[in-house]
Amino acid sequence: MMRAPGTYTSGTRVRYHGSLTHEHGEYVIADICECPECDAADADAAFYRIPRQPRYVLAAAPGAAAYLEHVRPASLTPPEWSSP
Repeated sequence: MMRAPGTYTSGTRVRYHGSLTHEHGEYVIADICECPECDAADADAAFYRIPRQPRYVLAAAPGAAAYLEHVRPASLTPPEWSSP
């Protein structure tokens, strides 16, 4: 079952289209990024009553090592929702 953008779970295929243009492409959500900087950004959002928007760790394939970290939900879309 595909969820709305920004509410991804581990194993979800996504297309990355963030600021690292040379890394654009399809990935798999490996996990939620729990580094101190991402936790602080999430806590700041909660303080200002902005809905929780965790940042993600992406991998090239299910079970693969982390490839991109600290990825914002706005930098992701499900592959079928994005243009080629």
